[in-house]
Amino acid sequence: MELRHLRYFVTVAEELHFGRAAEKLHISQPPLSIQIRSLEEELGVTLLHRTQRHVSLTQAGHAFLQEARQILARLEQAVLMTRRASRGEIGELAVGFISVADYNVLPVVLREFRRRFPLVNLTLRESTTDAQMRDLLGGRIDVGFLCRRSMNRRCSRCALCASLWSRRCRIATRWRNVPASWRWPI
Repeated sequence: MELRHLRYFVTVAEELHFGRAAEKLHISQPPLSIQIRSLEEELGVTLLHRTQRHVSLTQAGHAFLQEARQILARLEQAVLMTRRASRGEIGELAVGFISVADYNVLPVVLREFRRRFPLVNLTLRESTTDAQMRDLLGGRIDVGFLCRRSMNRRCSRCALCASLWSRRCRIATRWRNVPASWRWPI
């Protein structure tokens, strides 16, 4: 069974007319009828009562219509979520921060991030700069708000260390862990 069979059946069931359904699907009526017959044969049931002037759903047709709609809706949802994941609109981001970032920098950055990416789950971890550097290098956090004066040579192993508004705080990340769409100039 192919997805097009489900789409064809749902359209015929909603229209209760092969000609209108075929027009809506942008195919001709004879191949549509053949596809519906093929679906019925594969299922081993009659889904539609057909006369020369009337089409109606059988009991099995009603049951199959509900299930087919759910399958198609779930497929549409899966496609949407896949595209969102590809664009970085969903996912997980682990953020480490020092306590000084909690007062001035972090609230502004997190508010903007939440505005842009409401479906991304953030995990916040307060820790020292040294602990954040270990966590960044170990892949336990994706982004760290670090104390500038406590940074050491290990920071050069991260892909980025950028100054923030505060002279006391810097941000570090390993970009390969962070989707490109989540990055923006600070």
